Amino acid sequence: MSRGYWIIVVAFGLIVSPYLGQAQQHSDQTNREADQESDQAYKLPFTIGVDVVEKEAATKARERHEAEAREREKRDLVAQEGMNAATKEINAATQAMAAYAYWSTAFVGIGTALLFLTLYLTHRANQGAHSAVKVTREIGEAQVRAYVEIDDIKTSYEQRSGERAAIRSFVNWINTGQSPTRNLVWAIDHHLGLLPDNFAFVMSETATHGTSTIGAGRTSYDVSHLMDRTGLDEFDKERLPITLFGYVDYDDVFPDTKRHRTEFCVELARKGVAVENSTCSKHNGADDGCFRQPTT
Repeated sequence: MSRGYWIIVVAFGLIVSPYLGQAQQHSDQTNREADQESDQAYKLPFTIGVDVVEKEAATKARERHEAEAREREKRDLVAQEGMNAATKEINAATQAMAAYAYWSTAFVGIGTALLFLTLYLTHRANQGAHSAVKVTREIGEAQVRAYVEIDDIKTSYEQRSGERAAIRSFVNWINTGQSPTRNLVWAIDHHLGLLPDNFAFVMSETATHGTSTIGAGRTSYDVSHLMDRTGLDEFDKERLPITLFGYVDYDDVFPDTKRHRTEFCVELARKGVAVENSTCSKHNGADDGCFRQPTT
């Protein structure tokens, strides 16, 4: 196309475009007015109530669901009430068990204390019974055992041919018990003058020793002690006494008992041709009252 043709087309478009815009606006306004009239044509001056009509199956289904919901609520409520009641019962049972456990523990403690008290009293009763048996046995043994003591002492001059008269003392032991002695040993010695206060009851080389057995209630007559003449002139002149002393050690017939001992001490004084005895103020005793322990 020629250049002149394009110029004519453009000029024509510029002239026509205003008229096309007005026509489009008029057309849009006409359409809006028509729509408004259409809306006013269908609008009624009053309201009509509408009931929604459901189908029978849907209605039954809805009612069934509602009934099931109400039943579930009832069951839930009953379950909750049951849970509450069960909780209360559990709490009550727990408290009862706690009280039972407390009292059970208390009674067990009391029972244990009573048991220990019973054991203690039983132990004391056994000790008392054992002590009573021991005392009874000791009393029985004391009543039956042998008791050896001095029955009599006789001292006199013994004439010897070609020699001055000697002095001999006869010591008679008596068993006052109800059983014989066992393993009896004896010793007799003399001392010119009185024994010193610190005398240790030790026998000298001139002491006489021996063994014997003395039956129940029997007396021994074979025990004597001969004094040599050394230093006896003072006795003959009645200036000094002679102290005669000795002991006897023995067992009784009961096993596992202590060995027994009896000690004696007498003072001899010459009265003319006779010799008199008098008991010393010390060194006389039996068992625990003796100065020395028994020999084994």
